[in-house]
Amino acid sequence: MSSAVWLVDPKRSPVGYWFVYTCGILQFFAAGALVFSGRGATELALAGVLVLSAALFVSVAGLLGARKGGACFEPSRQEIVLFGRNENDRVAFPLAGLTGLKVVRREEYWGRSQEPVFVCSVELATSEGLSVLLLETPTLDDAHEAALMFRQATRLDVLGDPAPQTSDPPSQPIGIENRPDFARGFVGAGKSKIEDPLALRTGPRWALSSTLLLLALFCLVSGVLLLAGLRETGVLGFLFGPVAVTLGVLLLALWLYKALGAQHVLVSPGSLEHTYHMGPLSWGRRTLSFDKGSPSPTVRLRSRGSQGFSLEVISGGEVAVIGSGATTSSRLTPRRLLELAVIVSKHHGM
Repeated sequence: MSSAVWLVDPKRSPVGYWFVYTCGILQFFAAGALVFSGRGATELALAGVLVLSAALFVSVAGLLGARKGGACFEPSRQEIVLFGRNENDRVAFPLAGLTGLKVVRREEYWGRSQEPVFVCSVELATSEGLSVLLLETPTLDDAHEAALMFRQATRLDVLGDPAPQTSDPPSQPIGIENRPDFARGFVGAGKSKIEDPLALRTGPRWALSSTLLLLALFCLVSGVLLLAGLRETGVLGFLFGPVAVTLGVLLLALWLYKALGAQHVLVSPGSLEHTYHMGPLSWGRRTLSFDKGSPSPTVRLRSRGSQGFSLEVISGGEVAVIGSGATTSSRLTPRRLLELAVIVSKHHGM
Protein backbone atom coordinates (compact mmCIF):
# COMPACT_ATOMS: atom_id res chain seq x y z
CA MET A 1 0.00 0.00 0.00
CA SER A 2 3.04 2.28 0.16
CA SER A 3 2.85 3.03 -3.59
CA ALA A 4 -0.92 3.45 -3.60
CA VAL A 5 -2.43 6.83 -4.43
CA TRP A 6 -5.44 7.56 -2.25
CA LEU A 7 -8.34 8.94 -4.24
CA VAL A 8 -10.74 9.08 -1.29
CA ASP A 9 -9.17 9.08 2.16
CA PRO A 10 -10.34 6.39 4.57
CA LYS A 11 -11.80 7.25 7.97
CA ARG A 12 -10.07 6.40 11.22
CA SER A 13 -10.07 7.70 14.81
CA PRO A 14 -6.81 6.80 16.61
CA VAL A 15 -7.69 8.90 19.67
CA GLY A 16 -11.12 7.32 19.95
CA TYR A 17 -9.58 3.88 19.49
CA TRP A 18 -7.10 4.20 22.36
CA PHE A 19 -9.61 5.85 24.68
CA VAL A 20 -12.36 3.25 24.17
CA TYR A 21 -9.87 0.37 24.13
CA THR A 22 -8.35 1.53 27.44
CA CYS A 23 -11.82 1.74 29.01
CA GLY A 24 -12.50 -1.82 27.91
CA ILE A 25 -9.23 -3.17 29.37
CA LEU A 26 -9.89 -1.41 32.68
CA GLN A 27 -13.30 -3.05 32.85
CA PHE A 28 -11.69 -6.48 32.33
CA PHE A 29 -9.40 -5.80 35.30
CA ALA A 30 -12.38 -4.62 37.37
CA ALA A 31 -14.30 -7.81 36.55
CA GLY A 32 -11.31 -9.93 37.55
CA ALA A 33 -10.98 -8.04 40.82
CA LEU A 34 -14.64 -8.68 41.62
CA VAL A 35 -14.29 -12.40 40.91
CA PHE A 36 -11.23 -12.83 43.14
CA SER A 37 -12.41 -10.58 45.97
CA GLY A 38 -16.09 -11.42 46.21
CA ARG A 39 -17.83 -14.72 46.73
CA GLY A 40 -21.45 -13.66 46.54
CA ALA A 41 -23.82 -13.93 43.60
CA THR A 42 -24.06 -10.16 43.37
CA GLU A 43 -20.33 -9.76 42.75
CA LEU A 44 -20.31 -12.54 40.14
CA ALA A 45 -23.29 -11.04 38.34
CA LEU A 46 -21.68 -7.60 38.28
CA ALA A 47 -18.46 -9.18 37.01
CA GLY A 48 -20.37 -10.82 34.17
CA VAL A 49 -21.90 -7.48 33.18
CA LEU A 50 -18.45 -5.87 33.25
CA VAL A 51 -17.03 -8.61 31.02
CA LEU A 52 -19.78 -8.04 28.43
CA SER A 53 -19.31 -4.29 28.66
CA ALA A 54 -15.53 -4.63 28.30
CA ALA A 55 -15.90 -6.88 25.23
CA LEU A 56 -18.31 -4.36 23.72
CA PHE A 57 -15.84 -1.51 24.33
CA VAL A 58 -13.00 -3.46 22.71
CA SER A 59 -15.20 -4.27 19.71
CA VAL A 60 -16.18 -0.62 19.27
CA ALA A 61 -12.52 0.36 19.61
CA GLY A 62 -11.72 -1.97 16.74
CA LEU A 63 -14.29 -0.18 14.59
CA LEU A 64 -12.83 3.21 15.47
CA GLY A 65 -9.23 2.16 14.90
CA ALA A 66 -9.73 0.35 11.60
CA ARG A 67 -8.99 2.24 8.40
CA LYS A 68 -12.43 1.93 6.80
CA GLY A 69 -13.90 3.15 3.57
CA GLY A 70 -12.00 5.11 0.98
CA ALA A 71 -10.61 4.24 -2.43
CA CYS A 72 -7.07 4.13 -3.81
CA PHE A 73 -5.28 3.58 -7.09
CA GLU A 74 -2.49 0.98 -7.19
CA PRO A 75 -0.20 1.84 -10.16
CA SER A 76 1.75 -1.43 -9.93
CA ARG A 77 -1.40 -3.48 -10.48
CA GLN A 78 -3.31 -0.89 -12.50
CA GLU A 79 -6.31 -1.28 -10.20
CA ILE A 80 -8.66 0.96 -8.30
CA VAL A 81 -9.46 -0.58 -4.91
CA LEU A 82 -12.60 0.19 -2.91
CA PHE A 83 -12.43 -0.55 0.83
CA GLY A 84 -15.11 -1.54 3.31
CA ARG A 85 -14.83 -2.03 7.07
CA ASN A 86 -11.00 -2.44 7.11
CA GLU A 87 -7.96 -2.84 4.89
CA ASN A 88 -8.68 -6.52 4.23
CA ASP A 89 -12.26 -5.83 3.21
CA ARG A 90 -11.61 -4.70 -0.35
CA VAL A 91 -12.74 -5.13 -3.93
CA ALA A 92 -10.46 -4.28 -6.86
CA PHE A 93 -11.41 -2.98 -10.31
CA PRO A 94 -8.74 -3.28 -13.07
CA LEU A 95 -8.43 -0.21 -15.25
CA ALA A 96 -8.93 -2.41 -18.31
CA GLY A 97 -12.51 -3.05 -17.20
CA LEU A 98 -13.34 0.63 -16.61
CA THR A 99 -14.59 3.06 -19.23
CA GLY A 100 -14.03 6.25 -17.27
CA LEU A 101 -15.21 8.54 -14.48
CA LYS A 102 -18.75 9.88 -14.28
CA VAL A 103 -19.90 13.08 -12.61
CA VAL A 104 -23.55 12.62 -11.72
CA ARG A 105 -26.17 15.02 -10.41
CA ARG A 106 -29.53 13.48 -9.63
CA GLU A 107 -32.72 14.01 -7.68
CA GLU A 108 -33.44 11.61 -4.84
CA TYR A 109 -36.41 11.36 -2.49
CA TRP A 110 -35.43 10.48 1.08
CA GLY A 111 -37.90 8.83 3.39
CA ARG A 112 -41.42 10.19 3.03
CA SER A 113 -40.34 13.65 1.97
CA GLN A 114 -42.13 15.01 -1.10
CA GLU A 115 -39.30 17.42 -1.90
CA PRO A 116 -36.36 16.06 -3.92
CA VAL A 117 -32.78 16.29 -2.69
CA PHE A 118 -30.06 17.03 -5.24
CA VAL A 119 -27.08 14.69 -4.87
CA CYS A 120 -23.78 15.03 -6.72
CA SER A 121 -21.32 12.17 -6.98
CA VAL A 122 -18.21 10.88 -8.73
CA GLU A 123 -18.50 7.30 -9.91
CA LEU A 124 -16.48 4.72 -11.80
CA ALA A 125 -18.14 3.47 -14.98
CA THR A 126 -17.46 -0.18 -15.86
CA SER A 127 -17.60 -1.82 -19.28
CA GLU A 128 -20.67 -3.79 -18.12
CA GLY A 129 -22.70 -0.64 -17.54
CA LEU A 130 -22.35 -0.57 -13.76
CA SER A 131 -21.26 2.25 -11.46
CA VAL A 132 -19.00 2.24 -8.43
CA LEU A 133 -19.53 5.17 -6.09
CA LEU A 134 -16.29 6.90 -5.12
CA LEU A 135 -17.40 10.18 -3.58
CA GLU A 136 -20.47 12.30 -2.92
CA THR A 137 -20.14 16.07 -2.81
CA PRO A 138 -22.51 18.92 -1.86
CA THR A 139 -22.14 20.75 -5.19
CA LEU A 140 -21.57 19.86 -8.82
CA ASP A 141 -18.44 22.01 -8.98
CA ASP A 142 -16.86 20.01 -6.16
CA ALA A 143 -17.69 16.79 -7.98
CA HIS A 144 -16.08 18.02 -11.21
CA GLU A 145 -12.98 19.14 -9.31
CA ALA A 146 -12.68 15.76 -7.60
CA ALA A 147 -13.13 13.95 -10.93
CA LEU A 148 -10.27 15.97 -12.47
CA MET A 149 -8.03 15.05 -9.54
CA PHE A 150 -8.91 11.36 -9.95
CA ARG A 151 -8.19 11.67 -13.67
CA GLN A 152 -4.65 12.93 -13.02
CA ALA A 153 -3.88 9.85 -10.94
CA THR A 154 -5.68 7.16 -12.96
CA ARG A 155 -5.61 8.61 -16.52
CA LEU A 156 -9.27 7.70 -16.88
CA ASP A 157 -11.45 9.96 -19.00
CA VAL A 158 -14.21 12.02 -17.45
CA LEU A 159 -17.38 10.94 -19.23
CA GLY A 160 -20.32 13.13 -20.10
CA ASP A 161 -23.89 12.43 -19.04
CA PRO A 162 -25.16 9.28 -20.76
CA ALA A 163 -28.07 9.53 -23.15
CA PRO A 164 -31.41 8.23 -21.93
CA GLN A 165 -31.92 4.57 -22.70
CA THR A 166 -35.22 3.86 -24.43
CA SER A 167 -34.83 0.25 -25.52
CA ASP A 168 -37.62 -2.11 -24.56
CA PRO A 169 -36.82 -4.52 -21.71
CA PRO A 170 -36.84 -8.25 -22.40
CA SER A 171 -40.18 -9.97 -22.02
CA GLN A 172 -38.90 -12.72 -19.73
CA PRO A 173 -38.24 -12.19 -16.00
CA ILE A 174 -34.86 -13.02 -14.56
CA GLY A 175 -34.85 -16.36 -12.76
CA ILE A 176 -32.38 -19.08 -11.88
CA GLU A 177 -32.58 -20.67 -15.32
CA ASN A 178 -31.12 -17.54 -16.90
CA ARG A 179 -27.98 -17.44 -14.77
CA PRO A 180 -27.47 -20.84 -13.11
CA ASP A 181 -23.86 -20.13 -12.23
CA PHE A 182 -24.91 -17.00 -10.36
CA ALA A 183 -28.16 -18.22 -8.83
CA ARG A 184 -26.64 -21.28 -7.17
CA GLY A 185 -25.00 -18.97 -4.67
CA PHE A 186 -28.31 -17.46 -3.58
CA VAL A 187 -31.26 -19.82 -3.90
CA GLY A 188 -31.80 -23.13 -2.19
CA ALA A 189 -31.88 -26.50 -3.89
CA GLY A 190 -35.16 -27.70 -5.32
CA LYS A 191 -36.30 -24.35 -6.72
CA SER A 192 -36.51 -24.42 -10.47
CA LYS A 193 -39.30 -22.02 -11.40
CA ILE A 194 -38.21 -19.09 -13.45
CA GLU A 195 -40.35 -16.74 -11.32
CA ASP A 196 -38.39 -17.56 -8.16
CA PRO A 197 -36.58 -14.53 -6.70
CA LEU A 198 -32.91 -14.47 -5.86
CA ALA A 199 -32.29 -14.87 -2.13
CA LEU A 200 -29.35 -12.88 -0.76
CA ARG A 201 -28.03 -14.01 2.64
CA THR A 202 -25.20 -12.23 4.42
CA GLY A 203 -24.64 -14.93 7.06
CA PRO A 204 -23.38 -14.43 10.63
CA ARG A 205 -20.18 -12.62 9.56
CA TRP A 206 -21.84 -9.51 8.19
CA ALA A 207 -20.46 -6.07 9.01
CA LEU A 208 -21.04 -4.94 12.62
CA SER A 209 -22.10 -8.50 13.51
CA SER A 210 -19.93 -8.99 16.62
CA THR A 211 -20.51 -5.45 17.91
CA LEU A 212 -24.28 -5.67 17.60
CA LEU A 213 -24.39 -9.13 19.20
CA LEU A 214 -22.34 -7.95 22.18
CA LEU A 215 -24.56 -4.90 22.59
CA ALA A 216 -27.68 -7.08 22.51
CA LEU A 217 -26.29 -9.48 25.13
CA PHE A 218 -25.15 -6.60 27.33
CA CYS A 219 -28.62 -5.02 27.24
CA LEU A 220 -30.35 -8.32 27.93
CA VAL A 221 -28.13 -9.36 30.83
CA SER A 222 -28.17 -5.88 32.39
CA GLY A 223 -31.93 -5.59 32.08
CA VAL A 224 -32.60 -9.05 33.53
CA LEU A 225 -30.30 -8.38 36.49
CA LEU A 226 -31.93 -5.01 37.13
CA LEU A 227 -35.38 -6.61 37.18
CA ALA A 228 -34.26 -9.61 39.21
CA GLY A 229 -32.78 -7.41 41.94
CA LEU A 230 -35.55 -4.84 42.30
CA ARG A 231 -35.14 -4.90 46.08
CA GLU A 232 -31.60 -3.64 45.72
CA THR A 233 -31.94 -1.55 42.55
CA GLY A 234 -35.27 0.03 43.47
CA VAL A 235 -36.49 2.78 41.15
CA LEU A 236 -33.40 2.43 38.96
CA GLY A 237 -34.22 -1.18 38.16
CA PHE A 238 -37.92 -0.45 37.69
CA LEU A 239 -37.23 2.36 35.20
CA PHE A 240 -34.28 1.02 33.20
CA GLY A 241 -34.74 -2.75 33.48
CA PRO A 242 -37.66 -3.06 31.01
CA VAL A 243 -36.03 -0.59 28.62
CA ALA A 244 -32.76 -2.55 28.58
CA VAL A 245 -34.54 -5.89 28.07
CA THR A 246 -36.68 -4.52 25.25
CA LEU A 247 -33.69 -2.96 23.52
CA GLY A 248 -31.73 -6.19 23.90
CA VAL A 249 -34.54 -8.26 22.38
CA LEU A 250 -34.84 -5.88 19.41
CA LEU A 251 -31.10 -5.86 18.77
CA LEU A 252 -30.92 -9.65 19.06
CA ALA A 253 -33.81 -9.97 16.59
CA LEU A 254 -31.96 -7.69 14.17
CA TRP A 255 -28.79 -9.77 14.53
CA LEU A 256 -30.71 -13.02 13.97
CA TYR A 257 -32.32 -11.60 10.84
CA LYS A 258 -28.99 -10.47 9.38
CA ALA A 259 -27.38 -13.82 10.24
CA LEU A 260 -30.22 -16.16 9.26
CA GLY A 261 -32.66 -14.12 7.16
CA ALA A 262 -32.54 -13.14 3.51
CA GLN A 263 -33.35 -10.38 1.08
CA HIS A 264 -35.36 -11.51 -1.94
CA VAL A 265 -34.86 -9.71 -5.24
CA LEU A 266 -37.06 -10.33 -8.28
CA VAL A 267 -36.22 -8.56 -11.53
CA SER A 268 -39.07 -8.63 -14.02
CA PRO A 269 -39.91 -6.59 -17.13
CA GLY A 270 -40.26 -2.98 -16.04
CA SER A 271 -39.72 -3.45 -12.32
CA LEU A 272 -37.52 -4.67 -9.49
CA GLU A 273 -39.03 -6.05 -6.29
CA HIS A 274 -37.09 -6.14 -3.01
CA THR A 275 -38.38 -7.88 0.14
CA TYR A 276 -36.97 -8.90 3.54
CA HIS A 277 -37.61 -12.48 4.71
CA MET A 278 -37.09 -14.40 7.94
CA GLY A 279 -38.61 -17.87 7.93
CA PRO A 280 -42.33 -17.53 7.16
CA LEU A 281 -42.28 -13.77 7.78
CA SER A 282 -41.77 -11.13 5.12
CA TRP A 283 -41.84 -7.35 5.34
CA GLY A 284 -40.55 -4.15 3.75
CA ARG A 285 -41.70 -4.98 0.23
CA ARG A 286 -40.54 -2.30 -2.18
CA THR A 287 -40.97 -2.07 -5.93
CA LEU A 288 -39.06 0.15 -8.32
CA SER A 289 -40.79 0.75 -11.65
CA PHE A 290 -38.73 1.29 -14.79
CA ASP A 291 -41.02 3.20 -17.11
CA LYS A 292 -40.72 2.70 -20.83
CA GLY A 293 -39.04 5.66 -22.50
CA SER A 294 -37.48 6.96 -19.27
CA PRO A 295 -33.74 6.79 -18.50
CA SER A 296 -32.47 3.38 -17.49
CA PRO A 297 -32.00 2.70 -13.77
CA THR A 298 -28.60 3.27 -12.20
CA VAL A 299 -27.05 0.22 -10.54
CA ARG A 300 -24.01 0.96 -8.41
CA LEU A 301 -21.83 -0.60 -5.73
CA ARG A 302 -21.28 1.50 -2.63
CA SER A 303 -18.95 1.20 0.35
CA ARG A 304 -20.45 2.26 3.67
CA GLY A 305 -17.26 1.94 5.66
CA SER A 306 -17.78 -0.01 8.87
CA GLN A 307 -21.25 -1.03 7.60
CA GLY A 308 -19.78 -2.96 4.68
CA PHE A 309 -20.79 -2.86 1.03
CA SER A 310 -24.23 -2.56 -0.51
CA LEU A 311 -25.85 -2.36 -3.92
CA GLU A 312 -28.03 0.59 -4.87
CA VAL A 313 -30.63 0.58 -7.64
CA ILE A 314 -31.77 4.12 -8.44
CA SER A 315 -34.77 4.87 -10.63
CA GLY A 316 -37.04 7.88 -10.74
CA GLY A 317 -35.40 9.46 -7.71
CA GLU A 318 -36.04 6.38 -5.55
CA VAL A 319 -33.24 4.25 -4.14
CA ALA A 320 -33.42 0.55 -3.24
CA VAL A 321 -30.55 -0.55 -0.99
CA ILE A 322 -29.79 -4.26 -1.49
CA GLY A 323 -27.41 -6.54 0.39
CA SER A 324 -26.32 -4.05 3.05
CA GLY A 325 -23.66 -5.44 5.39
CA ALA A 326 -21.84 -7.44 2.72
CA THR A 327 -18.13 -8.01 3.32
CA THR A 328 -15.44 -10.14 1.74
CA SER A 329 -15.70 -12.57 4.68
CA SER A 330 -19.50 -12.81 4.77
CA ARG A 331 -21.65 -15.22 2.80
CA LEU A 332 -22.74 -12.35 0.57
CA THR A 333 -19.61 -10.78 -0.89
CA PRO A 334 -19.21 -7.59 -2.94
CA ARG A 335 -18.49 -9.75 -6.00
CA ARG A 336 -21.86 -11.42 -5.59
CA LEU A 337 -23.46 -7.99 -5.46
CA LEU A 338 -21.70 -7.09 -8.70
CA GLU A 339 -23.05 -10.26 -10.33
CA LEU A 340 -26.56 -9.22 -9.31
CA ALA A 341 -25.87 -5.75 -10.69
CA VAL A 342 -24.91 -7.26 -14.05
CA ILE A 343 -28.23 -9.13 -14.16
CA VAL A 344 -30.21 -5.97 -13.44
CA SER A 345 -28.30 -3.80 -15.90
CA LYS A 346 -28.36 -6.31 -18.76
CA HIS A 347 -32.01 -7.09 -18.18
CA HIS A 348 -32.98 -3.45 -18.63
CA GLY A 349 -30.70 -2.75 -21.57
CA MET A 350 -28.33 -0.38 -19.82
